Amino acid sequence: MPELDQNQQQQDYDLTNCDREPIHILGRVQSYGCLVALSADWMVTYASENCGALLGLDAQTIVGSRFTDIFPEETVHHLRTKMQVLSYQTGAARVFAYPALEDERLFDVSISQSDHNIIFEFEPRAEGSQNDQDRSTVRALIGRVKRH
Repeated sequence: MPELDQNQQQQDYDLTNCDREPIHILGRVQSYGCLVALSADWMVTYASENCGALLGLDAQTIVGSRFTDIFPEETVHHLRTKMQVLSYQTGAARVFAYPALEDERLFDVSISQSDHNIIFEFEPRAEGSQNDQDRSTVRALIGRVKRH
């Protein structure tokens, strides 16, 4: 086998654990979604600037607020429950086509943990599909049963 010089050396990358790597520094997020980070006691510790445009919540105003004060009680309960059920599979949870606010808008919500923060990422969704939600829940529950 011929030797390769430094510029030609093949690099092998292990991408199998990228989804489990923690977010060390919260910063910019994709423009199509926004991010809200919470402490363990569900206080907002960070909010991306585009929360205003996507959620109607001013990022500077909500930092330091209780999550339960800025989202409807039903949303908080639902997201906490989904986080507990789905996190058994991968440490992360996804909720699809969910009406997170008290209006008709739907969001896909990703929930994960980074260090001591709970991370919520909201992406607006044009139309809902309950099938996505059902598949996500079933996969998480199967993963939980396999571990026990």
